[in-house]
Amino acid sequence: MTKPVRRKTILRLGRRGAQVRVLLDRRLQLVRCQWKEKGKLRTESWPLTREGEDEACAYAHGAYERLTQPSTPTFPPITLRELWDAYWLAVADDVRAQTTAVGYLQRWRKFETFAGRNRIATEVTPALLDEYRKALAQLGHVPNQVRLLVAAVRRIIRWGVNADKLPMTKVLEYRVKSPKGKRALPMHEYRREEAAAILAQFDPRTFHGWRPYVLTVLCAMTGRRARSLLHLEWRDVDLRAGTIHWRAETDKMWQDQTRPLPAPAIEALWVAYGWATVRGFGSLYVFPALQARREGKPWTYQAACEALHQAETRAEVEHIKYRAFHGFRRGVTGDLLEATGGNYKVAADYIGDRDLRVVRQSYDKERTEQLEESARILETMQASVESGTKTKRDANEGAATVVNPTTEAVTESQRSGLNRGPLDYESSALPLSYAGGMPWRGLEPRRLSAPPPQDGVSTNFTTRAACATLA
Repeated sequence: MTKPVRRKTILRLGRRGAQVRVLLDRRLQLVRCQWKEKGKLRTESWPLTREGEDEACAYAHGAYERLTQPSTPTFPPITLRELWDAYWLAVADDVRAQTTAVGYLQRWRKFETFAGRNRIATEVTPALLDEYRKALAQLGHVPNQVRLLVAAVRRIIRWGVNADKLPMTKVLEYRVKSPKGKRALPMHEYRREEAAAILAQFDPRTFHGWRPYVLTVLCAMTGRRARSLLHLEWRDVDLRAGTIHWRAETDKMWQDQTRPLPAPAIEALWVAYGWATVRGFGSLYVFPALQARREGKPWTYQAACEALHQAETRAEVEHIKYRAFHGFRRGVTGDLLEATGGNYKVAADYIGDRDLRVVRQSYDKERTEQLEESARILETMQASVESGTKTKRDANEGAATVVNPTTEAVTESQRSGLNRGPLDYESSALPLSYAGGMPWRGLEPRRLSAPPPQDGVSTNFTTRAACATLA
């Protein structure tokens, strides 16, 4: 039985279990460097010489430094278009994520136009986003649009970092701050009068007029987003029951709901049903596309907005930028809040929104008639207070006034002036004159600060009784 050959360790780096050792194998006349990496024992050998020992020790130090320092992963270069294709492929199986990604597509295409679709994604830096913001501002984009466009870029870059396709970057911390004087534009609503004037411009009996007519009625009566309405299918509508089914895949908030319809909306859907019967139900959508090349697809939002803008011009309704069909949603919310006394929960449930904070901040708009009503309420309250003050003053004028017996008698005009409150002025030109006359001699103030308040006595000047007391 042969005895095991003992190896002399001349160098040991690291703790037990994660060591790098240099051994002398005299039987084989070798110098070995051993370590474990990914669960396997690794070995490098050199001749058993002085030079071999030096090389083995140097190699051991290099291996230990490589194992102990965090590794920096290498990322293959990927272009902006390849990054988007990878993102789209990743969300292909998630209908909800894909629905949201459709909104990012146009914003990402705009960034590709600026930066170049073949630009390497790692070249996107905060400095490049600053240039992108300046270019968008020169094109006339408002601060809110700039913020959304930059947010879409940041979202896709963040997905690339999480998917290990891009290294960590400062783009994820980039924020768009609006400078002073360039705040987000207020979003306006369509009032009922404006909606009626626009609706009168569409003829539901014509081929080109029934689509905008029905869409406008549904927007103004349901308060739903235009995208959900344009993707409405006949399977979602029950005209006999008077209900409509909002599918989750077409809803921004991803809610599956069934809601009742008001009578004008049902009548408008009957109009669309009649046109679908004429066309032989060639499309599943309530609003089928006009062009033959888009057969099987819904009517586009761009075409609907163009019809709305033309109707505004014919109806002489002021065109407010960025109002569009979302203005009907804000109008419905305002009407419901006014009818329910400010019940945000009812308004949010009807228009299909879950965030009451968004409903309060974005949809509850300032209305002129409500401000005028508030002003009238304050006027009524003030008139009531003045009426009560006048009644009390008349009662005081009819009563006898007690005068200090050490002083001379007070005339009727002076008594009337003393009984009035400090704000019951009869002359706007002389606010300190009571009963039309200035204070008589002997009532000059004796000190800078006013005396303690007394019932029925002015604090602007000391009364004759107070003068006699101080004397």
